[in-house]
Amino acid sequence: MPDIFSLSSDVVDRLAELHPELSTALGLPGKDHLWSDRSPAGFDADRSFWTDVLERARACDVDSRAEGVAKAVLIAEAERELGSIALERHLSDLNNIASPWHELRDLFDSMPDDTVESWQNIIQRLRTIDQPLDGYSAPSRHCDRAGTSRRWQRERIRCARRTLRLRPR
Repeated sequence: MPDIFSLSSDVVDRLAELHPELSTALGLPGKDHLWSDRSPAGFDADRSFWTDVLERARACDVDSRAEGVAKAVLIAEAERELGSIALERHLSDLNNIASPWHELRDLFDSMPDDTVESWQNIIQRLRTIDQPLDGYSAPSRHCDRAGTSRRWQRERIRCARRTLRLRPR
């Protein structure tokens, strides 16, 4: 059974594999030309990943306060991610300021651009931008068929209207 710190390190490595954009943000080389799978299959992979993390974290023995804190943090993060997936928040992330669309755009700002290889990675991501966009749109199309997206949008509009009415003018 791995110790909690080894497991935590493994989680970062595995997250960087699943989400190349995170790898770019962390400055880890080798994935700057790839995209995460934002399709329903990608979210199924995330669910499996976080389920495995949660099971493995719960199984870790702790011998110190630091290990106990690390275990509690990792369990809380796995539970938060699984809760978000269970609520299907990825199907209704429609924020007009900070959404997956904006994250894709912002990623280019954090990509290295100081070498020929760096620019080749940027070009490759630009050439394949349809992959994350199509993947992101697939859950939205599913929501449209199920009516989920429209219900979510209507509720957010109602909430915004209530907030605006309560705000002093």
